[in-house]
Amino acid sequence: MHNLPIGNNDAILKVLGNTSPNLHDTILDILDTLPLGRVLDVPSGEGRLSYLMHKKGFEVCAGDIDQHVFKIPNIPFMKIDLNRQFPIKDSSFDSVVCIEGIEHIENSFHLCRELARILKPQGALILSTPNILSIDSRL
Repeated sequence: MHNLPIGNNDAILKVLGNTSPNLHDTILDILDTLPLGRVLDVPSGEGRLSYLMHKKGFEVCAGDIDQHVFKIPNIPFMKIDLNRQFPIKDSSFDSVVCIEGIEHIENSFHLCRELARILKPQGALILSTPNILSIDSRL
C-alpha cells in the first residue's frame, strides 16, 4: 500500500474544491493495489486527485483543456482535448485515471482508443461516469 497521511490541515487541499471526495477515495484505494508508476489524470480539473495521487508517490501528469483551472504547483500539466488525439507518445503511462470526463465529449470511442494507445501493455485504466439513474447524480 502507498498510504501517506493526507490530513485535513493540508494547505493545498484547503484551496481546492471538494467534488467527489468519496469517488477520489475509491480511486486511491484502487491505486493502492497497483505498483507506483507514471499516471495521467485526465480531465484533471483543479487537480485535487492529481495532488492526492502525487502525495501517494505516483509520478502524476495532469491534463485538461484549460490550464488556468489547474491549481497544483510542481505537477506537470499538458493541454489535452478529449475530443482530439492526445499530444502523448504511445505506451507512455502505467495508469490512466479518467474521472467524470467521458460523458462530456462527442466521441467516447475515440477517447477509449486514445487512452488505450497511451497506456503501457498491462497498464491500468480507471474510468468513471456518473450514474444518471441515481437521484444524487441528477441533483
